[in-house]
Amino acid sequence: MTILAEKKYTRLLVIAIVGGTQFVLPFLASAVNIILPDLQKELHATALQLSLVSAVYLLGINVFILPMGRLSDIFGRKKVFMSGTVIMGLSSLLLIHAGDIRIFLVFRFLQGLGAAMVVTTGLVIAFETFPKNERARAISIIVAAIYIGMSIGPFIGGVLTGLFGYRSIFYCVVALMLFFFFGAFFGIKEQWQKTEKVRFDYKGAVLYGLAVSSFMFMISGLFKNSFQFILLLFASVLFIVLFIRAEKKSTNPLLPVDLFVKNKQFLYSCLLIFTNFMASFCVPFYLALYLQYILKFSESQAGLVLIIPPAMQVLLSFWVGNQLDKKVEKPFATYGVILMTTGLFLLACIIYIQNFWFIALALVFIGVGIAFFVTPSTMLLMECVGEELHSVGSSVNSVMRSFGMMFCMSIISAIFRTVLGNKDVATDNYHLFLVSMQTGFIVFFVVGLLSIGISFLAYSAKAKREKEQAQFENANG
Repeated sequence: MTILAEKKYTRLLVIAIVGGTQFVLPFLASAVNIILPDLQKELHATALQLSLVSAVYLLGINVFILPMGRLSDIFGRKKVFMSGTVIMGLSSLLLIHAGDIRIFLVFRFLQGLGAAMVVTTGLVIAFETFPKNERARAISIIVAAIYIGMSIGPFIGGVLTGLFGYRSIFYCVVALMLFFFFGAFFGIKEQWQKTEKVRFDYKGAVLYGLAVSSFMFMISGLFKNSFQFILLLFASVLFIVLFIRAEKKSTNPLLPVDLFVKNKQFLYSCLLIFTNFMASFCVPFYLALYLQYILKFSESQAGLVLIIPPAMQVLLSFWVGNQLDKKVEKPFATYGVILMTTGLFLLACIIYIQNFWFIALALVFIGVGIAFFVTPSTMLLMECVGEELHSVGSSVNSVMRSFGMMFCMSIISAIFRTVLGNKDVATDNYHLFLVSMQTGFIVFFVVGLLSIGISFLAYSAKAKREKEQAQFENANG
């Protein structure tokens, strides 16, 4: 095999393995929601315990994602990535045999650890495998895999559970992780080890984990009274302050916090990703309920309607990535946010226009907006940090996405509590559900407008950075 052919083979293999793992992670997050009734029956889970099934998985990802990114710098991306596939497979195997919901939750947290190791290294491996003129297309394929996993997770999970029981989902994950492990072991030679003989920031990792844990529980709405909320708020602020102070003093920080001050493009890119995911994540939640309760669609019919945005994203994302690789200087992320925000505005009107085609139009706007947004926003963030900080960029990108989605759900919960109180969504209070849904869409439309403004700031910071870089090169050229 020639060197050129070997490089092409490696790149294709990296796309297959990284894209496959990035598909599995959101698939696990969304598919598991389908099996909650089965867990309640078989493991005698309470409502609170069922709500923790997804929460502890996300907690595991967010607590470990920054530390794993740093460890991948020290020990090598490939080693951490492969270790993540092992932990994902092992935890899935343990979940199959869990006979108690408390044990199930422990293994679900462990699964989040494995997911953190895979997600923080996968994007960087792809980013560093491909040359600069091919990176955007590679990222667009990976992003498409993420959205496909998120979108068809409930459908595939429902089919597997119906045919073979809920444990079949985790059997599939075990098989896939074995494939990804051996694919990486035999097919990928590069380790991407950037740093040697440096001390890992254990203090920063612990403080970061405590800050994320207290913050996530605070915004999740799992607290029972106002005293617990105030306690969690105090703990969140305290640990965040301690973490920032520790990172400023550390010679090898987990997260160089000065990045947010000195690198405006990095700061605005983070805020852009955070606000966009906060605004867009409400759509499948609200419409799944609206289509079934108000328009009387079946679960399968509602699922097919909700495939419209990811379908548009899959169709267009590679073209957008190709345009970026050709150095087409257009603010694609801004276009994406504008389209998505337009879709949110249309959805805020469905309380008055209860028509399927109107909803489909809104979903097309949102799907095209996502396609125009995700890859360009990822490139905006990753390209403004040096090669030695690619793992930090990848980790922060994932954290911004996760926190955006969690903030979205906390806002939805707060609106529901305010409008519906303790009532369930039922025939006699559909009008209250519609009011809460419209209120939510209006709130997230405003967040979308904020995101548009931030996108202008991000591209302005990019232009300024490129101008300063060109002047520096000319002066030293």
